[in-house]
Amino acid sequence: MDQQACYNPGTALSKEYKNTFFIAEFVGNPTRSGIHAFKLKPKGASFEFVESNMILSGILATGIDFGPDGALYLADWIDGWGTKDSGRIWKLDVDESNTDERKKTQELLATDFLKYKVETLGEHLKNPDMRVRQKAQFELVTRKEDGLEIFKKYLLQKKIN
Repeated sequence: MDQQACYNPGTALSKEYKNTFFIAEFVGNPTRSGIHAFKLKPKGASFEFVESNMILSGILATGIDFGPDGALYLADWIDGWGTKDSGRIWKLDVDESNTDERKKTQELLATDFLKYKVETLGEHLKNPDMRVRQKAQFELVTRKEDGLEIFKKYLLQKKIN
């Protein structure tokens, strides 16, 4: 975990957190630090800030990232600025975490895409989770001309939300 900010990849947490960014606020004191969730909306060629909520406080998060299970994982420095030989890993999740969509995403992230035909990889370009889409993209690139033809086909289709 080396990120201090991340974006919901599409199927993580719950629908409430779709299109949400997460950022770790580390100010050296756990009582004033935590994790914020915020959303943006398009505004011309840029974006406009929509909302922000502190979703977790009392930790000194030094890194955050989504696991394949759809939960948000946090590295916690525990207290202060000094060098330490210890820390904690936290898992932040929602009550309805066992959705079929999240289970399917976890399975796909563990699957070797090398075994898929290019048509199947193309279908994964429409997956609601950007990690699965990216995995399919990387495998299609290795397929050279065949992969390029599938990319062209799906680029002409409607944008994925």
